[in-house]
Amino acid sequence: MIAAAVTAHIRESADLDWKLVVIPASEMSGPGEGKAIEEQRWEFAKDVAAMANTQGGLIVYGVQDIKEEACGIEHVPLGERERQQLASWANTLIRPWLKGLVIEEFPTPEDSSRGFLVASVPVSSDTLHVVEDRDRMSSPYRDSAHTLWMSEYQVETAYRARFARQAGSVAALDRQIEDRSSISQGIPVPG
Repeated sequence: MIAAAVTAHIRESADLDWKLVVIPASEMSGPGEGKAIEEQRWEFAKDVAAMANTQGGLIVYGVQDIKEEACGIEHVPLGERERQQLASWANTLIRPWLKGLVIEEFPTPEDSSRGFLVASVPVSSDTLHVVEDRDRMSSPYRDSAHTLWMSEYQVETAYRARFARQAGSVAALDRQIEDRSSISQGIPVPG
């Protein structure tokens, strides 16, 4: 399926992001992680949060793109350590925690240790997700194939919508409790 998308030169979109490489967990170096690894951690968390803040989607590692169009395959290392590494990056840097992130491996037929690594990002009801690491914090979103940072107004709007959804859920739950209580007491419920 992924190879067919590359052959068809499928373009990135709000819910699809091609990535060429992921640093294998075996190359992680304890407390002295290099700048490249720190940037890759931030980049992964930013991409995941952006998709969760927008409409969900897929981040596919092992695909080369030119001008946002899939054009080649460069299989990445696979293994439980790589999957756990990506999940750890998301869990460490994204607030609030993102429920439902799935990271799957798609090995090549000839070598099960290499293939595609795919992060399936759910659309989140907890939007707004921020990426936070030491001295920086930002709220990303997807606009077509681009990941952008929210303005103050967009952050305000996203939080307002989240709080309204939560208030609506609480009100609906209160109505259900009231209806159940009325039914158990034999009081007719309108509707």
